[in-house]
Amino acid sequence: MKAKIALLTLFLSSLNLWAAEAIDQTNWMSHPDIDQVRLLHSDVNAAEDRGELNRQANPCTVNDGAATINRALYRDKKKLVRKYVLDGGPADSKTRLEYYYDEKTVLRFIYRQRTVANGTQKEERVFFGADGSHLYTDRSETGPGYPDETLIDFVLDPEADFTGPCREQA
Repeated sequence: MKAKIALLTLFLSSLNLWAAEAIDQTNWMSHPDIDQVRLLHSDVNAAEDRGELNRQANPCTVNDGAATINRALYRDKKKLVRKYVLDGGPADSKTRLEYYYDEKTVLRFIYRQRTVANGTQKEERVFFGADGSHLYTDRSETGPGYPDETLIDFVLDPEADFTGPCREQA
């Protein structure tokens, strides 16, 4: 019996160590905190696919009409924002930003993608904890490269961004 208790204690403490382990390039794909965010991402997209989220659209233009930004807000049956998407750009590039929020409307995940005319594609996946703290950012780039700035900042208040004036995407 003592051996079983000792084994159980060892097992539970090892789970605790894993959860407390810092997330880095070597473990982020299998870290339990990242897995929780992935589950939320999957659940929100599945709810969208099942037609359970109410989509509102509010397109806008920037650069004196040279670029259109399509803004879409997705609400659950409790009218809570669960996803916010910005998509568009000028003729030579396109940016897509997807923000995912949990049941407490805390920003938990951002997917950012920029494609430019020369074939360069940049992607970022930004993961946040249940308290909104940054967990990890995964970045990738393919193609010849493009000298641009960091993609748009975080949208912590999607409703204000959705109803506010259109802002240029970086």
